[in-house]
Amino acid sequence: MRAAPRTSLAVALLALGTGSSAAAQGGPPLRTDDPGTPGPGRWEVNTAVTIERIQGQTAFEAPLADVNYGVGERIQLKVEMPLELIVGSGRRLDTGLGNPLIGVKWRFAEDTASGFAISTYPQLELVSPARTDAARLERGGDALLLPVEVTGRWGELDLNAEVGYQLVAHTSGEIIYALAVGRELSARLGLAAECHATSDARLAERTTVCSVGGREMVGEHFTLLGAVGRGVGGPRAERPSLAAYLGLQTVW
Repeated sequence: MRAAPRTSLAVALLALGTGSSAAAQGGPPLRTDDPGTPGPGRWEVNTAVTIERIQGQTAFEAPLADVNYGVGERIQLKVEMPLELIVGSGRRLDTGLGNPLIGVKWRFAEDTASGFAISTYPQLELVSPARTDAARLERGGDALLLPVEVTGRWGELDLNAEVGYQLVAHTSGEIIYALAVGRELSARLGLAAECHATSDARLAERTTVCSVGGREMVGEHFTLLGAVGRGVGGPRAERPSLAAYLGLQTVW
């Protein structure tokens, strides 16, 4: 149930020093990614529960395991795997492994004085072998996301933009574009606003989601993550009336 999986306009939170460099506010619990990386030899593990409700059907990722590892100062390796629970009409419950996601982020340009940075973050989503043939056809097949992320500062605000193209098997593909704005309230607490959208290749059919959220450090290695929002545009059949993320980030 990920938006690209990783959808539109949303609000969420700031990375409070978990990246090696490149001040940023993207990444969990946001849909928008940013150029930040964990740092050399550092692990970042996000364990979360997500909820998305669309026209009487509620999909949970419980849990969603998102494991990241820093290679040098500017590279991040990622593996993500959800366990999905889908409650449909009539309270019928379907469970199974969701689609695994693997990715590599490379921050190829950076100016630490201004906070400006650019990265690319290719991510491959594979249709879970646990899905039925009908579910595979509905999802469209394996998907490869090819995005670029840009971050910078404007006064006390951190700005982050992302744009990319997603190749989806058996379909014409999708375009993603997003904007996040964040601010640190203290050394441990940050809030942000995000706009994240997906559309077809002609920019004709767009799905938009808006959320609010934040993150708070609760220890040297632990940060609470949370965001909640809803769809504000796009076809009703694809517009979530609720999109939520609640998780714990561990770094070491």
